[in-house]
Amino acid sequence: MELKKALNQIGLEEKEAEVYLAALELGPATIQDIARKSEINRTTVYQMLKNLKSQGLISETTSGKRKLILAAEPANLKRILKQRSNCSIQCFLI
Repeated sequence: MELKKALNQIGLEEKEAEVYLAALELGPATIQDIARKSEINRTTVYQMLKNLKSQGLISETTSGKRKLILAAEPANLKRILKQRSNCSIQCFLI
């Protein structure tokens, strides 16, 4: 799968990639739904979501009292890859 390969290229761990792909497929979803879809323990999913959020790959919203997770569009992966490659070159030059 090409998307999973791109996720690995930007440095996501296997479980992070699975959580992102589950969130992407489900659309706005609860953490419990994402845990079921990805077949990863819910407590682990919380940590994976925290990491993904810090990388700009997911966002959170609320619907009533429920927190919903939204996956960023896969097009953002190209932007992240480009930023990381630019940082690698720029950080090396410093």
